[in-house]
Amino acid sequence: MASGNGGGVERGIGGHNIAPAELLEMVEAAPELVGVADLRGGCELYRNPAMRRIMGEPRPDTPLEQRIADSHPEWATRRVLDEGLPAARRDGVWQGETAVLCVEDGRSIPVLQTLIVHRDEHGEAQRCSTIIRELTEQKETEHALRKSEERYRRFLEGFLGIAYQIDPEDYRILLLSGAVESITGYDRADLLDRTSRWSDLIHPDDRERVDVEDAAIRSRGERVGDLRYRIRHRDGSTRWVRDIWQMVELPANGRQVFQGALYDITERMELERARKQADRDRSTFLAAVSHDLRTPLNAVVGFTGLLEDTRLGRRAAPLRGAVPHRQPDPARAGGHPAQPVAARGRRTPARARAVRAARLPGRREQAAGGPGR
Repeated sequence: MASGNGGGVERGIGGHNIAPAELLEMVEAAPELVGVADLRGGCELYRNPAMRRIMGEPRPDTPLEQRIADSHPEWATRRVLDEGLPAARRDGVWQGETAVLCVEDGRSIPVLQTLIVHRDEHGEAQRCSTIIRELTEQKETEHALRKSEERYRRFLEGFLGIAYQIDPEDYRILLLSGAVESITGYDRADLLDRTSRWSDLIHPDDRERVDVEDAAIRSRGERVGDLRYRIRHRDGSTRWVRDIWQMVELPANGRQVFQGALYDITERMELERARKQADRDRSTFLAAVSHDLRTPLNAVVGFTGLLEDTRLGRRAAPLRGAVPHRQPDPARAGGHPAQPVAARGRRTPARARAVRAARLPGRREQAAGGPGR
């Protein structure tokens, strides 16, 4: 405890004294606003350079209460006069958040103000010192933090998925936010119960697969995962979800947890399943139609070839013009498309007559030189 001792102030550390001049140098160089007022005379006695720069020069001829009112916003004036000074007179020290007015532009500056009452040898309040620390930067940081927290809270409340943290050891749910009830059917508080496990929601048919995929990801040393599986909704229905997670370390205690986001992809999976079924149905239909068309067309193609290769009478000759010209068929000619047509065994008139005789029993005898019509 400080006490007067000759020409200095005894600090109680090794018996060393600090001269008043040294203390004054410290106060003059301090960034905090420091002032002293006479409680008996009701006037100011001292302001350090930092206080004079912000609040102006001291005016000993102005009553203390008026000087306080001139230097503080109305609400801060009331707090200092009605709460601060009475508490400092009673307890010796008072501290609270107030504000001071800048003498240059009149702006209000948030501050942390400390009042210290000094007593005489009879215990009567004699003087009051004030130490004021500016809180502008701190208040701006707090405001930005509150805005950020508010944006984050609104984001989570409007999040279409589920943001979560899960214990990787027993899958106990540590944190849930977002569209919890619409996706799972359960209230957030129900799932945050100590006995709840996320694995209990996974569809029994997918649980083993999810465990295997999860174990494989972790065995490879990977810290991120992307899984798709089904969960059981509270109403008994099945929902498809996409679970994107990463392993993170909580800064507070270094604990490893699963942190991620889960989205309802039921509609997407149903559309995908419908698309695949449509593809299968189309393939089945085309295969059936192809078979049904190919069977009658084989006869058409065969008779068309016969018509082209047959020598027709005068009345039937116009039918040849009704048959469109066909490109040589490599399979029928027995050659390669790049070969010349003559090299593929193109039918000659004699060969055509032999083919006709073989196909038409009534003409065999004529083709062999026997009786004809």
